[in-house]
Amino acid sequence: MVIVLHKEDCPDIPEHSLHVKVKKMDDLVDEVFSLMQKYKIPFHHVEPHNRNCPGLKFPLEELEHKLFILEH
Repeated sequence: MVIVLHKEDCPDIPEHSLHVKVKKMDDLVDEVFSLMQKYKIPFHHVEPHNRNCPGLKFPLEELEHKLFILEH
């Protein structure tokens, strides 16, 4: 099971609770961490939808680092 990150205007976001729109980092961390706890998903199972969504400039490493800290 993975949590998939999407840019806000992505047309391919299914109505599934493990697909998350990217927003402000603090809000995103809170939402993703909540899903991680609820579904027992490790931080390294959070991934972008594809190369262009949420985009190459999205700070995935920063998000992973913050989630890692919260998880441990």
